[in-house]
Amino acid sequence: MNITDIKLPILNLSKKDNFLKNLRFMYHLMVASEDLLKEAIPISKGWLKDYYTSHIEEERGHAKWLYDDLKGDVGDYDLTAAACAGTQYYLIKHVHPIALLGYMSVLECHPMNLEIVSELEKLHGKELCRCLRFHAENDVFHGADLEKILGKVPAELENLVISNAIQTASLIKYGLEG
Repeated sequence: MNITDIKLPILNLSKKDNFLKNLRFMYHLMVASEDLLKEAIPISKGWLKDYYTSHIEEERGHAKWLYDDLKGDVGDYDLTAAACAGTQYYLIKHVHPIALLGYMSVLECHPMNLEIVSELEKLHGKELCRCLRFHAENDVFHGADLEKILGKVPAELENLVISNAIQTASLIKYGLEG
């Protein structure tokens, strides 16, 4: 299995309720992104540490952007997003920080198509889609960088990264559809 083949579900985002649910869920994942990297950096070494250190700058402030797009209407918390992020903390601290690459691959290797973003902007307003547009435009490059990094994962840790990607995709699917 190629880890970059693991994709998130395609949802009907033309319905405002579905779209807002999706954005709120993604906010609750994004709010942990910087902190997950902060946990992984000090215990990583070599190319992995270098990648996480450079990537943290790419994630800085993104949850705030989405919070602003939603005008603060993000809800209190989302248990599925918490379970997904919490799994990452556990894997980073108690298994190996390389596991975070599986989580990142699901979130960054398949950005939303810009044509879809344009349609969502027409339906729901550009103000609600600013963070979404940024990621659609920029995660193409992040995903390509991540694919190169995934090629460096030692054989004995590949299953950990792949298993984490599968579990991450499953939790996100549940969070978005459930």
